[in-house]
Amino acid sequence: MSLNNAERQARFRAKRDAEIERLRKAVPKPAPTSKELDDARAEIKRLSKELTLVQIRNSGLDYEVKRLKEKIAKPAKVPLDPESEAVRQITALRKRNKTLQAEADKWRTQLRTLVPTSVKTKIAKALTEQTTSPAKRLDALQAWNGLGLNNIGSD
Repeated sequence: MSLNNAERQARFRAKRDAEIERLRKAVPKPAPTSKELDDARAEIKRLSKELTLVQIRNSGLDYEVKRLKEKIAKPAKVPLDPESEAVRQITALRKRNKTLQAEADKWRTQLRTLVPTSVKTKIAKALTEQTTSPAKRLDALQAWNGLGLNNIGSD
């Protein structure tokens, strides 16, 4: 009767586990003495007290650091001379101008894409020709109103 691989492994494991258990039982475990237990308990108490003292000291140091940080005065802002202040303002205004120009370009592009060429032509003629008849101006206004763009930009 031949054994397959799984059966051989199962037998080996059973023998190995039995041997390990036998050796564990053979080695006696030393029981801690009452003196060792008392010493350990005393050490735990001592370390607990020491930990409490360290935590109290740490909170005191945290408070001291906070108090010293509040005590540190921030240096007063030195006023700039008028020339450098003017340069700073000019730079800020140039930046603001670029931002506004970009926004205006965005709206122009949006209007160009939304307004059909025929409406643009009617409006251009109505606005540029002073002698344009009221009927042509009315036609241009109606073409514009027909687009529904009167509230553009009022988000």
